[in-house]
Amino acid sequence: MSLYGGAVDIDGEDPGRGDPADVRGAAGRRRTAADVSMEAATQLGAVPNEAGQWRGAFAQVMTAESLQHAAELAVVAEQWRSDASALEMYAATVQDIAARYQALRASYRNAKYDLAVAQNQLTEFLSVTERQASVSTTVTSAEARLRTLGAQYQELLLERQATDNLAVMLLTGDNARGGLARLGAGAIGGSSVPTLAELAEMDRSDLATLLKLNPDLLAQLTASNPPGNVAAWWGSLGEPQQTALVLGASGVIGALGGIPPLARVAANRVNAARELPAIEHVITALEAQIADLRNRNFDLSSMQAELEQKRNERDYLSDAVNGNVQLYLYDKARGNVIEMLGTLDADTTRVLTYTPGTFTNMQSFYDGGTQSVADWLTKNLDHTVAFVWKGDDFPGQDLTLGNPIGIGEANLQGLAVTTGKSLAAFQSELNALPSLHGTSSVALAHSWGLAATTGSELAGAKYDQVHSLAGAWMPGDWRESESTEYFHWSYRDFLSFFQDLGVVGAGNVPDTDPTFDSTIYEREGDWEWIPPTSTPFSAPLTPPPGFPLTTKPFENHDVINRVADNQQALADIRDAIE
Repeated sequence: MSLYGGAVDIDGEDPGRGDPADVRGAAGRRRTAADVSMEAATQLGAVPNEAGQWRGAFAQVMTAESLQHAAELAVVAEQWRSDASALEMYAATVQDIAARYQALRASYRNAKYDLAVAQNQLTEFLSVTERQASVSTTVTSAEARLRTLGAQYQELLLERQATDNLAVMLLTGDNARGGLARLGAGAIGGSSVPTLAELAEMDRSDLATLLKLNPDLLAQLTASNPPGNVAAWWGSLGEPQQTALVLGASGVIGALGGIPPLARVAANRVNAARELPAIEHVITALEAQIADLRNRNFDLSSMQAELEQKRNERDYLSDAVNGNVQLYLYDKARGNVIEMLGTLDADTTRVLTYTPGTFTNMQSFYDGGTQSVADWLTKNLDHTVAFVWKGDDFPGQDLTLGNPIGIGEANLQGLAVTTGKSLAAFQSELNALPSLHGTSSVALAHSWGLAATTGSELAGAKYDQVHSLAGAWMPGDWRESESTEYFHWSYRDFLSFFQDLGVVGAGNVPDTDPTFDSTIYEREGDWEWIPPTSTPFSAPLTPPPGFPLTTKPFENHDVINRVADNQQALADIRDAIE
């Protein structure tokens, strides 16, 4: 069964097979042997000290022999200890895999039961339209759940294979390393970087083992291989090699610049499937805690919020596993995600890069709101794909620090320049792909996203068009590109108020920069400031007469970033892109 196909019966091969207690017993026997060998080595090493009264050749031979045997026994003892550690690690890992497999089997049986019940009900309620629709949804959900669990089962099988390989390597050395034997200790341990050609010669289990031994492999490969080289290498591989890399080195392939988007999406389906069991464990624990504390007068709001977030994360990653979400990047450790929207094929002629604004983090992607404008455009522009980009730090991404910190970060020139460099690197990745040669490149940016987008231009990125959606500001050193069209689309909002007063981005803002073709839309609640005929004092930031204001400053800032109540602006943006 393919990892990306339908549901699979997980009662076949047992990834938790074996008896960890027996393995620990073998480890204990090796530790005992190590102690005995070391004691013997110590005794032999003491003999020359007692031979001072002896003279002649015999004494010299005896001393040399004793020291040699002592050294050999010490090496044997060290090997026994090393073997014992390897066996103990192996036993612990197998025990953990076995526990996860049993939990997976239980979830799988429950999902199969739910599917069977729903299918029976579907037949029973054929004549009841509303009831049939509800049951059909249950069937679809159960089938998706079975596919997710099947993917997790395949991941457990691969993890067990990698665990076995690693244990064999540690116990027997090069003769059991398969494709890893050709790398050498430096590449395996991380002190040197394996070549792309060497990676292509490994099977999926060797690759999984290598990643266990060298978790820094992605950073090393990125530093030593420009995207163009990676793209050429990938194109030279056969499908079996590519499949082995996607399955065995998904953590690398899902994030390495130059790998085609569809291959990265496939690798990140594997990564998402690998992440789901841990999320399910957290959800189960939180549900149990909340149930236990519900009648004890505890404030459960924070726990319930965390539970909701984890459920949203689970649903989002399940959609990735099922193919409903296309993850070009999934980097949970750094909180970064890039989602691809639309269908990438030989007919693709246009690539959109959508950069959201302040307070964007990984959780922002779970409900689809952050992606809504890009999604609408891909559905209303022919032959278009979009990438919603959160590939580096954003201001306010740590929501626990509060809004004032986030707003303060959104005004830092350095953050825009640094994140802009990462966005430019992403554009370089796309430009290196043969499948995207000749496509037009359009950047769209909401709020602070414009600072990052124009920051990417400072770092060398080139776009055919840049669209500011209530964009905040441009870095001080930014200059427009003569080959790029610039547009600004907005409603009256809190940001435009401060922009027009000259206190945002040192006045380097899109609505007053003649480079941008600016369109400001009217909404209910717009009005113009008419100052009183006389005031006892002059307040700071007092707007001049006729200054545009609104009663909905915060709502209006978000309207341009969504589909609802924003149809005219979206149609105008679409027409400008076409």
